[in-house]
Amino acid sequence: MSALEEKRDKFAKIIQKYLEKQPVIILGAGATIPYGLPSMLELANHLKESLKDDSTEWDLFLSALEKTGGLEKALQDAQLNSALTDEIIRSTWEFVNHKDLEYYGKLINETRREFPLKDLFSKLLQSHPKHVKVITTNYDRVAEYAADLAEANIHTGFSGRYLLSFTQNYLQSHSNQNRVDIWKVHGSLDWFSRENGPPFSSPLTKEIPENAMSLVVTPGIEKYHRTHLEPYRTIMNEADKALMQASCFLCIGYGFNDEHVQPKLLQQVQKGRPIVTIVENLTETGKKLLLENHTKSIVLEEAGNNETCFHYFENNEYKDETMDGNFWRLGEFLNLWI
Repeated sequence: MSALEEKRDKFAKIIQKYLEKQPVIILGAGATIPYGLPSMLELANHLKESLKDDSTEWDLFLSALEKTGGLEKALQDAQLNSALTDEIIRSTWEFVNHKDLEYYGKLINETRREFPLKDLFSKLLQSHPKHVKVITTNYDRVAEYAADLAEANIHTGFSGRYLLSFTQNYLQSHSNQNRVDIWKVHGSLDWFSRENGPPFSSPLTKEIPENAMSLVVTPGIEKYHRTHLEPYRTIMNEADKALMQASCFLCIGYGFNDEHVQPKLLQQVQKGRPIVTIVENLTETGKKLLLENHTKSIVLEEAGNNETCFHYFENNEYKDETMDGNFWRLGEFLNLWI
């Protein structure tokens, strides 16, 4: 066996050991960028170009964005008023929804689909308990498309097929067989509400329904208020249960910066739950969580020049090694893992 084959075999065994039980999947923005969904930088540029506002709050937001370079941090620091927040939500919905529907169109028109997320779900549904749990901070429907193509029953908390309504009873009545739970803790492109009305879901709409507002939650002060309401409260509770009951975790393109997912995830990792992370660039928060503690963790990160850097612990000693191949990408990762 060559040195390269030995290294590949070593990392494959670590990953297989950590993910020998059904992992809870955590999807961040980096998980859907390969399918044409926008990055935070692209969304920030879109908001700057599409929104015109003469208010002091907007100027403060633009200044914060220029200073920090991060959309999430700028929205939190600017403390925008409700009217401006609503405009940001609307513009965010329109931009992400357009990109999402573009990808949906490609899935319909392509006879041969290269869709690693679908392949991941199909693999996990082959083994007991045929029940995959996904937690995502994304608004897009890429996870739903993947689950559909994996021939799974999709469970988001909304019941129905075309005119869906949110009901907690649905959570207890849905079959556990061949099922993918998708807990969207920041809302979904499909979710809306009207004043004093219950949340509802309208799949694949091209425009926000009349007299309705989108239930996507952008970063900022308003985020904390909205996530105490339904459907977020129930969705968060289900996501928390999935995190607390997890045997292990597979994080894909996740930045480790979300205050809703982070506390329970950190708690479980500190208890010794194995975690495998594939990411283009690991955030500073991710480094502190995964690389500064002796945990059952391995991180696959882009190293440039068609290489992947593997960060891991062996005998309580932190190590990192590079290997040829883009194993930080889900498709190549599956080839290494399976």
